[in-house]
Amino acid sequence: MAFDLRWANGLQSSLRGPQFVKPAVNNASAGLGGAGFPSYSSVFEETKNSLLLLEGQGSQGNETQVGACRDQRRVAFRNLPRPLQETCLLVLQCLPGQSNEQVVFRESPTKTRGWDFLAVKEITFSLQEMLGDLANREGPTLEAVAEIICSNTAQPIQDDLSSSQQWLDQFCGPNLRWESLGLLWALLARTSDALGAHQEAHLDWIEGKQSLDTARACLNYCIKATRHFTEGNYLLVELCRRRATLDSIVDGDARMSTWGSFGVTIAIMTFLGLHTQEESAPYKPSLCSENKRRTFAQVFSSDKMRAAFTGRPPLMSRRYCSTPLPLDIRDEDLASDEASLARGVQSLDDRGWNTEGGLYLATLIRARCMIAFVRDELIEVALGKGVTVTLDHLR
Repeated sequence: MAFDLRWANGLQSSLRGPQFVKPAVNNASAGLGGAGFPSYSSVFEETKNSLLLLEGQGSQGNETQVGACRDQRRVAFRNLPRPLQETCLLVLQCLPGQSNEQVVFRESPTKTRGWDFLAVKEITFSLQEMLGDLANREGPTLEAVAEIICSNTAQPIQDDLSSSQQWLDQFCGPNLRWESLGLLWALLARTSDALGAHQEAHLDWIEGKQSLDTARACLNYCIKATRHFTEGNYLLVELCRRRATLDSIVDGDARMSTWGSFGVTIAIMTFLGLHTQEESAPYKPSLCSENKRRTFAQVFSSDKMRAAFTGRPPLMSRRYCSTPLPLDIRDEDLASDEASLARGVQSLDDRGWNTEGGLYLATLIRARCMIAFVRDELIEVALGKGVTVTLDHLR
């Protein structure tokens, strides 16, 4: 996959030219997030839509405005806050061939994997081209590469695409973002999932430099850089979820670091409305829709496990959640073409379970989430104050 470095050279020269205005927060991708119908914004949204209809404007006008915003979101690296500049450069310096390299890229295993393994494969290929050109004195500087990544991160990510490849292309290849690099550190720390944590990835530590603290620091830096340019997207929620997992591994579930990072995950997730995804009829699953369901289920399950372990009240309640369970589909089918995904869906029973007797990641996520809903009721009984519980209810 070719990485167009002509833009890099242009950006490098722009560092010495006129300064760009710092981009606004990426509201196009998040807006008001998952604000429910009682929110203050609903009446304004209804009024705005009514006025647009009276003026004869349709959705095309909105798309034009979003397109214009995209063109304006070029970032001048030199204008960013100094701490953020240093954070970005520190992450890049840890990549292969740089001053503080910590990891190496290697040939990808031939076995097909889930979307994150496919994404890391494409991300590392693109980084290899970028970093290889850094050795050329006439090529881009590290600051110019950081500027490209910052500019990409300022662009909105669509989380409702039907094509898995189109969704991946938004943060792979020439569209590398800070979320992309964060995904590298998350997988390097083996925080993918219960089944993928022991699988070979497309990158590994340099011998003698393996450090969960380094992975956690770089993952934190990538999340920090991402949040400077956007209020949220699905990929950011996933990175925050994996950071909370890493915090629990390093510090333990009872520590404030884990509780705080998990709280940020829930805050961004509910802001985006991932807890209230309504099922359309007929529902046509995609990588985007199923990933969002899976992430909600994983976060909800983790919330109940941490509450049960620490005795602290859970951070979210089933009473405010309506997102359906993810379907019991193999990762390989989910990240494949539409035909493979359709065959995987057809093999499910009427409740969404696979009929092949397979134990997939989705199988575990579904089962754990079902248990978590029961556990949420138990926690409500155990920790609730002024709650009258009958014997029939307990039965």
